[in-house]
Amino acid sequence: MTETAKALEVRVEQKLGLLNWNFEELNAQLDAQLEKYRGLTFTDDQMPEAKKTRAALNKVAKEINDRKIAVKKEFCEPYERFEAQAKVLIGKIKAVSGEIDAQVKDYEEQAKTEKRRRIEVWWAENGKHTVELEKIWKDSWLNTTCSDEKWKRELEAEKVRISNDIYTLSLMADKERPEKLDFLLREYMKTLDVRRTTDAWDESERAAEQARIEKERLKQERLRREAERAELMAKPAPVEAPEPKAEKGPEDYLYSPTFKLIDLTYSQAMDLTNYMKKNGLRFVSVAKERREK
Repeated sequence: MTETAKALEVRVEQKLGLLNWNFEELNAQLDAQLEKYRGLTFTDDQMPEAKKTRAALNKVAKEINDRKIAVKKEFCEPYERFEAQAKVLIGKIKAVSGEIDAQVKDYEEQAKTEKRRRIEVWWAENGKHTVELEKIWKDSWLNTTCSDEKWKRELEAEKVRISNDIYTLSLMADKERPEKLDFLLREYMKTLDVRRTTDAWDESERAAEQARIEKERLKQERLRREAERAELMAKPAPVEAPEPKAEKGPEDYLYSPTFKLIDLTYSQAMDLTNYMKKNGLRFVSVAKERREK
C-alpha cells in the first residue's frame, strides 16, 4: 500500500491564459463620445433624441458585459473540469483511508485499554492501597510515547509523595485534640494536597470559634433576660396613693348639696370639674343637658 501511494504522481499541464483586446482604443473612443453628452440638457422637443442616445449607450455597455461573462466562462471551464475530476479522486482515496483509519483507531483504543489494565494491576500490587488510582491518574500515560518505565517511575514518585505528605500531617497531631489528626487525614484523602488540607483545618477552627462566640453571646443574652424577669417579679406592686381629701375645720361637717347649673359651656364645665377634683370634692354627674344658644 505504501509503495502504491508513492508511485502516484499528480501532473498538471497548465498554460496561463492570455487576453488581448483593444482596451486602450475603446477607452479613448468612449471618452471622446461620452464627452459630447456629459452635462448636456435636453429640451422637451429633444426627448426622443435623448432616449435614443440613452439606448445606444446602454447597448454598448451590455455588449461589453456580455463579452466579459463569455470570456470568464471560457477561462473557468478548464478549471471547473479539473476541479470535478480532482474531487472524484479525492473521494476514492478518503473512502479507503476512512476504512483504514477506523482500524487504526480501534487498534489504538484496544492498546490504551490494555495499557490502562497493566497500570491498574501495577498500582493494586505496588501502589498506595488507601489511595484510588483515579485521584492521581494522568491521561498522558496512555500515549504511545509514554513507555512502561516512565509511567511506573511517575507512579512510584506519587507513592513516595503521598507517604511523605501523610508523615508531615502526622507531625501536626495534638494529644489534647486527637480529632485533629483524624480530620487532617480524612481531608487529605479527598485532595492529596497538604496545603489545601491545612487550610481546611484552619477554616474549620475559625468556624468553630465563631460558633462558640455566638453560643456564648446567646447564653449571656438569655441570662440577662432571665435576671430582668426575676428582678421585675421581686419588686412589690405599686400602691396607688389615695386622693387627697379637703381638710375639715373644727366646725365643718359633711353634707351633700345639689346644684343645677344653667347655660354652662363645655369649657366652663371642664374648669368646674377640674376645680372640684383639685380641691378634693367628691361629686357625681347625674345628668347632661345640651342647650343651643
